[in-house]
Amino acid sequence: MNDQNLEKVLAYLNEQSGRYSLGALRQQLLQTGYDPVIVDQAIQIHQGNDAALPKPRTGRKVLLVLAVNAALTALLIAVANVPGITEEVLSVLGVVFFLVACAEFLCGLLMCFFEKTRSWGLGLLLGFLLFVGLSLLLFAGFCLYAFANKGVH
Repeated sequence: MNDQNLEKVLAYLNEQSGRYSLGALRQQLLQTGYDPVIVDQAIQIHQGNDAALPKPRTGRKVLLVLAVNAALTALLIAVANVPGITEEVLSVLGVVFFLVACAEFLCGLLMCFFEKTRSWGLGLLLGFLLFVGLSLLLFAGFCLYAFANKGVH
């Protein structure tokens, strides 16, 4: 939605609502050419219903980013277990994986600044942060397992 149009409609409603009914103001705004969805949303907000504000839907996008990250990790693990793979190839793959993660974070951060891409930006950032958190948790679990089984052979 266009925030500028929403703000204009809200300003008009705030200015004129003392003189005219909301129905008459709605008709006037529609005749002027404003989008009915924006007009109705502005009326809801004007009446004090803050639930009318659009919320970015990021749930599926976070899961998509998490799934892509998990697939890339599985691919990296599968390639690392191929017999005869050299350390140079693994190093290059690790650097590529790190660069993808950095690009994901930076793109998500930049996308959050623009309204049209905000939900994707939030999805990238939250997916990245969730992936990092889960990775740290798995790494800590692996370290605890290795420490606990250090003396057992």
